[in-house]
Amino acid sequence: MKQKELILEALNRAIRVWKSEAHQPTWGDVAVDFNVDRCKIASYLTRHPGCIMLPVFLEEGTGYIFMREHTTMLGFTVSLCWEMDNTLRSLTNLCNDYSQDDLQAVCKAMQEIITKTLFK
Repeated sequence: MKQKELILEALNRAIRVWKSEAHQPTWGDVAVDFNVDRCKIASYLTRHPGCIMLPVFLEEGTGYIFMREHTTMLGFTVSLCWEMDNTLRSLTNLCNDYSQDDLQAVCKAMQEIITKTLFK
């Protein structure tokens, strides 16, 4: 799979996890594209202050995926969630069936998006 397809699949998994927890499903909540150039840092008026807000184009409208990187002595972890979700979920858990190379590629791409947004 190409890197963009892997990222879109990860974004859609974050949306589906929120839907699967007995929330109101919306058929149009399927990510088809995203815009890295329009990322911004969430303020205290949003659901996840301090996270990176990645604009997502859906089949029906637009939305945001919130992203955060946690760095430890063992490396980094990227977490993300759909705009309606209250829980940031580990990208590793969302994409547990990816190959190790694909998972590392997606984590690295997400980390680059976060870093680029923080240091604009």
